[in-house]
Amino acid sequence: MGVVSSRLGGRAGQGAQNVNFAIKADVARTFLDAQGVTAEMATGGSDLPGPDIADRARAFAAFIEYRG
Repeated sequence: MGVVSSRLGGRAGQGAQNVNFAIKADVARTFLDAQGVTAEMATGGSDLPGPDIADRARAFAAFIEYRG
């Protein structure tokens, strides 16, 4: 499960880009369970082209921003 792509601080235009963070699937599942969300697990199958993956992901993707 991938979580967030972000830019680290620094002078304008000079921050690091494409810094990615991830969490373990069981942590995500525990969080979803606590929120009453039923997770769907998929087994291996045929490869999907990028645009098809994007279409499917749009239905359940969300932007979450933390400013701490």
